[in-house]
Amino acid sequence: MRNDAPLPVNKTDYTRVRRNWNPRLLILLIPPIVWLSVFLFIPYMVLLINSFWKVDFGTIVHDFSFDNYKKFFTNALYYGTFLKTLRIAAWVTVFSILLSYPLAYFIHFKIKKK
Repeated sequence: MRNDAPLPVNKTDYTRVRRNWNPRLLILLIPPIVWLSVFLFIPYMVLLINSFWKVDFGTIVHDFSFDNYKKFFTNALYYGTFLKTLRIAAWVTVFSILLSYPLAYFIHFKIKKK
């Protein structure tokens, strides 16, 4: 017999979590946010913006254009290299999962704790 009725929620659990939240803990998030912004998000944005500029004989022309994307998707060399890279990344992901899960299982359940 199945019972699809929702489980009752104890509202005191949420108030306890909210009560223990300290705004000063937000200070701990500032260094990772700054690090990610400076070394990840800002370079990605610069790369994205640069991808819409034209290249004329090795010189970047600051003129908005989709020519780089048109060249990427129409030139077999660029598109083929991209697909080959995705294929390699997929195989690496599969092999990493196949190796890591049995290893994690072995470490967790088979190695004796001192």
